[in-house]
Amino acid sequence: MISDAAALGFPVLHGMGGLGFALALLFSFRQKEQPARRAFLAGLFCLCLNLAVLVTAAQRLPLYGMFESLTTILCITGGTLYFAQKKAVSAEFMLGCGVILLLCIFAGIFPLRPNHDFFMYASPWVQGFFFFRLLAAGVILYTGIRFAAVFCMARVSAQYQYNGEMKQISTFLLVGTVLFLCSELAGSIWCLKGWGDSWRWSENFFQSAVVFFLIMINLHIPARMLRSPENRGGFGALTSFAVVFLFLW
Repeated sequence: MISDAAALGFPVLHGMGGLGFALALLFSFRQKEQPARRAFLAGLFCLCLNLAVLVTAAQRLPLYGMFESLTTILCITGGTLYFAQKKAVSAEFMLGCGVILLLCIFAGIFPLRPNHDFFMYASPWVQGFFFFRLLAAGVILYTGIRFAAVFCMARVSAQYQYNGEMKQISTFLLVGTVLFLCSELAGSIWCLKGWGDSWRWSENFFQSAVVFFLIMINLHIPARMLRSPENRGGFGALTSFAVVFLFLW
């Protein structure tokens, strides 16, 4: 049974996290590096604390439902963004603040409390499926922010060079792919144990196939097809954000 204090803490901590990201976005627009990083770190801390409260109150991993899923994804994305950026005032940082803030607001549309409909999710393979999928979503959301930054920088400067940036993005995208495949492996064993077959055509399988296709096309698309950084960044951002949307669908 979840205590009243924990139930009250979920929306309070979530709102404080969103406020931190809003302040970080404001400070970054004003080119105030240290206040922006501190506000971002405060917002990230509130979301991470919310995760800890979720785990303590529900006695399980925060994997099920929109509030739990988005909180987990945003903690992964925010942590990667914060520790990967050497300077706060950058295109990646500003876009990251904006995207995370929007998703915090989106999460507020749903009930800010744990999902109790997890009676069939006791199996470690089921938990592994959701856990690795949320990890993958967090990393891929970060790559989408980086792609969007390439698009914006190319729009601002015609001389923008993005080759070094693309190597880093590809590395993170590869990490997200490995996490996604770990999720699919756990899901196939879940399917085998639950329905006697590790492969079965369904809406969920089709969704996973689309996700894999979107990731692979980003990793293997020929350079000559998207020569300009504007096109490459725009295409990468669109497909990465589509992957995260499919994870949450």
